Amino acid sequence: MSRTIRAVAAFEALKGAVVLLASSAVLSLAHRDLHALALALVEHTHLNPASHYPQIFLDAATRVHDARL
Repeated sequence: MSRTIRAVAAFEALKGAVVLLASSAVLSLAHRDLHALALALVEHTHLNPASHYPQIFLDAATRVHDARL
């Protein structure tokens, strides 16, 4: 029983650490040009920026403002 509880506690701690890392990564983007970052990501992955799904991603990055981030 104790081993199971420790495993669950370790898993929950790992999830908490992932959330903290993700939130700090999002906060680091607060005053940056998200459209330029998204375009660089699309170009880095060799996707066509004019195709459907990369265009949705670029449009979403353009519409996000600091207040909504």
